Amino acid sequence: MSEYVLPAMPLLIGEDFSPWTEKACWALDWHGVQYEFTQFQPLVDEPWLRFKTGNFSTKATVPVMLDGEKVLEDSIAIARHAERVGGGPALWPSGRDADVEGWNAVSEEALRAGRALFFTRFVDDPAAQLDQVPPLVPGPLRPLFRPLVRGGVAYLRAKHGADDAVTAGARATLDATLARLSQSLAGGPHLLGEFSYADVAMAVVLQFVRPVDDRWIRLTPATRRCWTEETLASRYGDVIAWRDELYARHRRRG
Repeated sequence: MSEYVLPAMPLLIGEDFSPWTEKACWALDWHGVQYEFTQFQPLVDEPWLRFKTGNFSTKATVPVMLDGEKVLEDSIAIARHAERVGGGPALWPSGRDADVEGWNAVSEEALRAGRALFFTRFVDDPAAQLDQVPPLVPGPLRPLFRPLVRGGVAYLRAKHGADDAVTAGARATLDATLARLSQSLAGGPHLLGEFSYADVAMAVVLQFVRPVDDRWIRLTPATRRCWTEETLASRYGDVIAWRDELYARHRRRG
């Protein structure tokens, strides 16, 4: 008798602090899809990521999910996969695909703007830079690694096109997005009348305004400061409260 071999569990490669990874994880956890998670280290892990995905020509980004022979290369592809293979209530309500996709496009634009603002704050924050130095580096030597961290951020800014021109309009983009979100919710709990991936996509945008509580995404105090856009956080307390309630009611853990 041949020995039965359990199929390999799907592998999610991402960054546990990233809003893009959070979009994927939220959908997977909501649908009860079991997976292994591997933390991606920019620069260091890029050759490995390209080898695992077979992507040797285009920009290598995470999250990526490997499920058997399937390679799912962005958040929404992973979420749609979870919708197909998982259980529980749909995140794509019947007949509302275009609405969900539209809100995800808004989310992506706002996240790119938020990332540009984060990079700008991070390069001027020595404490946040020290937080990114590997823990195994002894205390007295840690400041010596700050230039390496700054160099890594410079690489990421170039990789993601977060140059000065993009950054100059980023706050206005984020402001307009939050105003639209607030108006569309109009005090209601959901964008499409019921909980959907549209809510997930827009909730994670607030990570670049005022990060969610550490029980959901853990950040050091200095790093949290770099993620915070205080002017917009003060202006859009209603959507921050909406995001927090959405997490409390609908964020399941795998």
